[in-house]
Amino acid sequence: MFWTGLAATGRVCSHIRSSLIGPASTLSRVACLHTSAQDFNAKNWERKNRILHPPQQKDEPRRPAEVYHCRRQIKYSKDKMWYLAKLIKGMTIDQALAQLEFNDKKGAQVIKEVNIQ
Repeated sequence: MFWTGLAATGRVCSHIRSSLIGPASTLSRVACLHTSAQDFNAKNWERKNRILHPPQQKDEPRRPAEVYHCRRQIKYSKDKMWYLAKLIKGMTIDQALAQLEFNDKKGAQVIKEVNIQ
């Protein structure tokens, strides 16, 4: 019953949209694309690389290096990627690459390629 009402609502909305804009209008095909959000997120990751930390004292422990990198449009579940990220969290790049070498998941190969970049 619920799905029937939902389908009817979708048909009514598409009918109203086509009567207002026109069925062959390019505006109706392009209006649902959000291109600005992708550029905004990539810029935020690049901006994190420009953060300068104050110099450390001689007796302070050494701060680990941080490099931020972003890859967009990965066709893999974020939930599955989370498990792989937890696996290599806190490891050095060499240790993470060694762990990902023995994992046969698609996400492991993607993370390995990004770490090599």
